[in-house]
Amino acid sequence: MAAIKTLWRKSIPGALAGLLLILLPGAAIAEIVLAEGITSGLVLEAEIPWETNDAESTGDIVLATFELSLDAEPVQGVIGHAVLLWEEDESEGIVVDEATITLGGAWMSDFYLETGLKGIPFGVFNTHMLSDPLVQELAETKESVVQLGYSTDMIEIAAGVFNGNIDQSESENKPDNYFAAASFTPLAGFTAGLSWTSDMGEGGLEDYFTTLPDTTPYINVAGLDASLTSELGLFIVELEYVTALDEWQNHPGSSDPIKPSSWNAEVACFFEDRYGLAARYEGSSDFPGQPETRFGIAGSYLVREHVTLGLEYILSDFDGIDDDSNSITAKLALEI
Repeated sequence: MAAIKTLWRKSIPGALAGLLLILLPGAAIAEIVLAEGITSGLVLEAEIPWETNDAESTGDIVLATFELSLDAEPVQGVIGHAVLLWEEDESEGIVVDEATITLGGAWMSDFYLETGLKGIPFGVFNTHMLSDPLVQELAETKESVVQLGYSTDMIEIAAGVFNGNIDQSESENKPDNYFAAASFTPLAGFTAGLSWTSDMGEGGLEDYFTTLPDTTPYINVAGLDASLTSELGLFIVELEYVTALDEWQNHPGSSDPIKPSSWNAEVACFFEDRYGLAARYEGSSDFPGQPETRFGIAGSYLVREHVTLGLEYILSDFDGIDDDSNSITAKLALEI
């Protein structure tokens, strides 16, 4: 049985990806059209990460991402969306990362109803680096939701409800977590966003809080995220800040209360439709296991259409630990 599971984890994603590439060579394909109204996308990312600190050096070669997406619109205004994901050393097998049904379109004007498994609109996490920013590590929350929204070229508004995973008793197992988000694009290339969730612990802190003893009550703490994206000629500026709105008195760490927060500042430049450069400065506070500050630079090169080669350097500084870490990652990515 263990051998069969290993074969599934290691071989099936590669076999599926290889079959798609053989049948559907992607040198000049924007998307894979499977049938009328049904399209598919493919993402493959292979990485060579290398990390060093005062204690040790580690490296590996990994298939960081295998992602297969399906989108269907059988009739106007009815959209189905699904994403299958496998990550080496992260996934036990292929998992359903997203699966939603959306009702909208002309018959609902600019309003829509969406339900299913997805990332709630708490934070935007825009980045032009290879690695995810700390704001995403802290705030990203994927749940099964019911969401109502309004979307135009200038304004997007959404609100919804979900059932969180940090439930300490059966009586708490109900959809009693909420979110709301709004973004504004008053002019081309400039977008400001604000989002809120009733419990930020359901995001990147979920695994941390699920270790609380049953005798220690878990208290919901709301979170707030603010973001700004600005395109200035060849340059793109990304700013984002996320924070808990109150302190957690009860948590698995020390007896001191914590109020987690994180911020990210990036600037990127793309030129000649082939080259990209990006720099990031970010930090966090009261975020267990994460660095206090982190600086990074990255470059990318479009080898061929749909194929990108990237290189990234990250320097991480951990609060109270005289043991900074340095990491270098090379990535080859195929996206159709």
